Amino acid sequence: MSTEGPDDPTPFLGTVVVGQATPPRQYRIERVLGKGSQALTFVASASAPSPLPTVVLKLWRPSFIAENPQMARLTLRKEWEALGRLSERSPACPHVVRLLDAGELPRRGAEALPWLALEPVDGGALGPSLRERVPDAIARTAFAFGPARARRLLAGVAAGLDALHAVGVVHRDLKPNNVLLSGG
Repeated sequence: MSTEGPDDPTPFLGTVVVGQATPPRQYRIERVLGKGSQALTFVASASAPSPLPTVVLKLWRPSFIAENPQMARLTLRKEWEALGRLSERSPACPHVVRLLDAGELPRRGAEALPWLALEPVDGGALGPSLRERVPDAIARTAFAFGPARARRLLAGVAAGLDALHAVGVVHRDLKPNNVLLSGG
């Protein structure tokens, strides 16, 4: 996708958004993390009393909102409610990122852009996504992962999907970019 046009993430850099948590938190969008079909993701610094100094801020794409605002809001609400239900569980599911906050970015003359603040995943030097890690593993070992590591990975993915299904959600976008791993 070109970086020009309504979905260019660059104009959002430096923007401060205010969440709905109590007490209210502010998040300053620092850098682009990724671009999906429905949303842009950023690393954002969080103001006190946030539980984390940085978060992943998932901002719905302006084009997605403009094309079908009702569908966009429904998509957001479903994700928000599901992650909220999972985040309220004790203990929290270690295989699904936690929802930390949510809000809307107002825009002059256009629909506000909904956003979610999510727990970041520190993947270490290898990166957080399965997509980032597989090429490195292949270069080092000539195969992606050994059987034991592959079993652990699949068990974690299955546990995350099971937790989502338990709160009535079907993921529908399971791909290597969306499988996150922490540590080395």
